[in-house]
Amino acid sequence: MVSDVSTNWLQLLLKELRRIAAQLQAKPLSVQDQTEYAAAVQFIELRVPVLGNDEWKALVSSGAVSEVFEFAVGSVLEDPLSCIAVQSWAGAMDALLVRTKPSVSAAHHIPQLWDAARRLAKDRSGNNVILHAALKLLRVFLHRSPVNIDCTPRYHLPHPVKTVSVAPRLAALELVPYIILQPYKCAQQQQQQQQYPQEERTGSPTPLNSLPRRLVLAAPWVDYLRKAVGCSIPVVREKALESIFVLLKEGVVLDTVQFNVILDMMLRLAESEEISSKIENVLGTVIGFLLNTAQHGSDWTHFAATNAADAGDMIRRIFHPRAMTHATQRVLSVAIGELLVQTVSSEWMENAVARIFELLQPTPYDDRMYMPTIVSRAVLLWASRMGSDMFRGSLVEILVRFLDASCTKSVTHTALLCLTGVVRMIVATSDFATVLWAQLLQIPVRHPSLMQVTSEAMACLAHQNEVCGRALLRRLYTASTEIETDKPLPTSVALHAKALLAMPAEFLQRPCVLETLRALFASFSIGITPPKVEVIFFRRVEYFNRIALLLLKHQRDQLSPATVTNLKMSVRVFLSLLVNNPSGTSLYARAASSACAVLAEVGASDIELKLVFALLDTLEAAGFSSQQSVWSAAYALFTGTPWLVCSDGMGKRGILAKALADVSDANRDGVPCAAEEQGEISDMGGTRLVGVAEECLDDYQRLLPNMTQKPQAVATWRAVSLIVGGCTERAGEECVQRVFVSLREWCAAAEADPVVTAWNVLCCLNGIFARCDSEHEWVKTSAMEWFTFVEEHWLSSSVWAVRRAAAQLLARLAVITGQLDDFTSVVVKNFNDGEDAYRLSGVLLALGEMHGTGSSATASMAISFVLRVLRQHGVSGGMTVAAAALVAMVRMTPRHSQLINSVLPAALVAQLLLPAMTTIVDPFVFVLLLELFLILLPHEQAMVNKGVNVCVRGVIQILFSSRALHDEVTSAVLNTVRLAVNDPNIHRRMRWQMYLLLF
Repeated sequence: MVSDVSTNWLQLLLKELRRIAAQLQAKPLSVQDQTEYAAAVQFIELRVPVLGNDEWKALVSSGAVSEVFEFAVGSVLEDPLSCIAVQSWAGAMDALLVRTKPSVSAAHHIPQLWDAARRLAKDRSGNNVILHAALKLLRVFLHRSPVNIDCTPRYHLPHPVKTVSVAPRLAALELVPYIILQPYKCAQQQQQQQQYPQEERTGSPTPLNSLPRRLVLAAPWVDYLRKAVGCSIPVVREKALESIFVLLKEGVVLDTVQFNVILDMMLRLAESEEISSKIENVLGTVIGFLLNTAQHGSDWTHFAATNAADAGDMIRRIFHPRAMTHATQRVLSVAIGELLVQTVSSEWMENAVARIFELLQPTPYDDRMYMPTIVSRAVLLWASRMGSDMFRGSLVEILVRFLDASCTKSVTHTALLCLTGVVRMIVATSDFATVLWAQLLQIPVRHPSLMQVTSEAMACLAHQNEVCGRALLRRLYTASTEIETDKPLPTSVALHAKALLAMPAEFLQRPCVLETLRALFASFSIGITPPKVEVIFFRRVEYFNRIALLLLKHQRDQLSPATVTNLKMSVRVFLSLLVNNPSGTSLYARAASSACAVLAEVGASDIELKLVFALLDTLEAAGFSSQQSVWSAAYALFTGTPWLVCSDGMGKRGILAKALADVSDANRDGVPCAAEEQGEISDMGGTRLVGVAEECLDDYQRLLPNMTQKPQAVATWRAVSLIVGGCTERAGEECVQRVFVSLREWCAAAEADPVVTAWNVLCCLNGIFARCDSEHEWVKTSAMEWFTFVEEHWLSSSVWAVRRAAAQLLARLAVITGQLDDFTSVVVKNFNDGEDAYRLSGVLLALGEMHGTGSSATASMAISFVLRVLRQHGVSGGMTVAAAALVAMVRMTPRHSQLINSVLPAALVAQLLLPAMTTIVDPFVFVLLLELFLILLPHEQAMVNKGVNVCVRGVIQILFSSRALHDEVTSAVLNTVRLAVNDPNIHRRMRWQMYLLLF
């Protein structure tokens, strides 16, 4: 009975598939048939893994499984299938092959697929959908059934550069490791099978020397991969790197010439300006495997070599001080970390750490100032990949030795960076906590400039170890009664105080911390004004302000009104003393900026604000970074105060002029404004999933400041916030006019970076027009002017983030000027098929923003237009247009759900269920499709649409199998699907199928 039930569903399904396939031969564009076909294959994919053993055995014995294999191969090679169907067959074949071994052999299908692929690869000019499908399925079969394939890539595979279609190139590059590794795997499998009876008899394992030697990479394969890495299309280059990574990971041997060719190719790519954030990790991993190859399994007597001469050559080869960009540093840190992961056992850990720290030594041609960052990141990557506290504890014990007095400052600094990160990963710290704590106490005595980084290591250890945490609080509580206000803080007390200031919120919110904070607060507060203000006084002011800030942020509920009043009084006294005793030192600047931060938290009166204004006039002698930190804190303070306070020319209007000057400098320096928390930048709209995916786009990364620019970028963001406040807090038309004059000047400046200028100006304008009162005459006049300018100049920007910000601004301005319907009508009427892709993308984004927030007479026109573009260009018609159309739909669907749900699901299904496209669909587009489908699913029209359900499952499967997504995006996709699984508004069956895909 079990056999009848088991075989019935699969044989019936196979019969239905044959019927639909016959219809597709006559009508390949039939959406209904494509839907039914893909749904049937997905059912196999989802059902097979959850079958019981008895049911599975019955299926195998009936021959139904073998029939499915035969049909799948024939259908992929002959029938016009959609990309969803091909992807589903790959998943279904993998699920079947996992369960068939060794009961059913599918290896005899591989020659059929390979012959078809080899024949079709000769045609480089067309979009051969069958070639792509054959290569995709062939990879699945080779992965589960090792078979030796005779392949010369130049003749048998799509050319990595010259083949017109991108998809077959990517499928071929994914297949390359499986073809190369098959001879070794086949020989290994056969030899193990021959040895198996002997092991049965003798009980001894197969001798290592009887296993086949590692496969040497043939020259044609090196040439093929070299061409792929040199391709101008980023996704092809990335896939080539992944293939090289897989080959090296599986132990493919390179001869000396091949090694040098590939290593030089990787290093050139790491040092080039074309490297994207997506490939940094895989590129670093490949270089790490190459370094492992160069080390030849030695005992870490030398770095990436077997002798001192080769080690020196390798170090000079990979570390070029003139080419050491931030991206290159990240790549090399991954490379060294991967080398450590692959080669270091507990036996050689000490040797490995010693060799890595030797890289810090300066040479006559290189001061190695960049090396502490590379080494510390590498060690942290190594520690994170080792899943044992015992290993990490041993690593800490080795690193502690580099804190010894005999070590140089650079070595000590690097060891501290490493220890801070590694200790954070360890649960049980008792074995080394006492020794490490004692060493940390000695470092500032030998190297005073390492006080800050030492305090951060102490804070990390105190947070992880309860004994050290109590020791920190006890030492500071005791010291609070010994602090002499006219003398410098003892080094030990200063170190402990800095460590407390670096502690996480979780620790600072504990009740036991309150008394220590109160004691320090009382010790640093002022009773009698000192007759003479010296440099040590500035340090005292900083400590008082920062301790006060901790109390306000983490223990505010425990403070009495009298304590808060005394706190404000002390800040006022300190500010007065700072104003009367100006200094150009960094200590003075830190004291001033910390005072501004306290006032921003507790609130400032008119007197305190006037003192801050006066304080800002004392900064002329300070350095640029010191001035920047104080002005940044002042911007944050004044942004939160009423504009009319201190509204004289020397007051807040004066600080507005300074803010405008700072943003102008940032434009000239190419520094985009960036908030301390990325979410503060701008309300770009959409959902979290779309936002996370957008932040990982390469051109979005261009608008993220590097580490050296970060302080100026944050200060610029705060200046932008102040400028916005200056125009929206009833500051007067004179102030507004000054701002708009500056904005126009920035746009016209020839020496500024145009993309950064556009971003900074758009941040200003978006903030101004989001908060201003549209009844003012200047608002309407300015809105009209900027509407025209932004549409002409920035809506067609080549940078996605700029187009997105421009679209959001246009939506706001359209409401103010009443041009929403006019704009919609004009862009729809003037649309032509030859429209510039960036321009069309900006228009689509603008329509999405305009019609996503309200109702209008032209909403249906806008929706129809976006739908028309989506149909014409398709989801595979390039990320620029397709992504913009999908974002527009994501923005408009919640507001116009009934209209969109009546037309959009069928349009998307028709796009995804066309016969398989060989133009590659960008992963970002699939993320947007998932977001849009999940918005549509709860609605009845989508719920009953079988094509929508098929496409949702297909898109989720494609995203889960994609290696091209950033980790943050993959995590966001997983979380989004988990939320959908628990959404009661989605049909129960769909939720169950998504649940199966998750696991």
